[in-house]
Amino acid sequence: MITSVTYNGLNVHNNFIAFFALFSPFAFVGFIESSILKFRKKFGFSKWGRIVDEYHLRVIQDRAIMEAMAVNRRNRNVKTSQTEKGLDYWFDLKQKGAISEEEYEKKKKELL
Repeated sequence: MITSVTYNGLNVHNNFIAFFALFSPFAFVGFIESSILKFRKKFGFSKWGRIVDEYHLRVIQDRAIMEAMAVNRRNRNVKTSQTEKGLDYWFDLKQKGAISEEEYEKKKKELL
């Protein structure tokens, strides 16, 4: 037998109330799950992996990249200063007459 209950002026059947009470938690969980999946997609995480592990891996990778960039910058600066020192050295030799103009130009092309 179907009984009805009046709720805010509407007749609501007990079956509907039972159905809603039984399945509304699942709807809420589905909403939360879809929100989590949207977050993971937005920030590039895998759908089902552990975010903590993936985040720590990203931090390690970012640090490694930053370290490599710093080493490249340092190496570039060292190479430039060695080239400048080398040119100064060979220019001084040319000024003193120890080497000829052709030898200086040859070394200059090698260094640059």
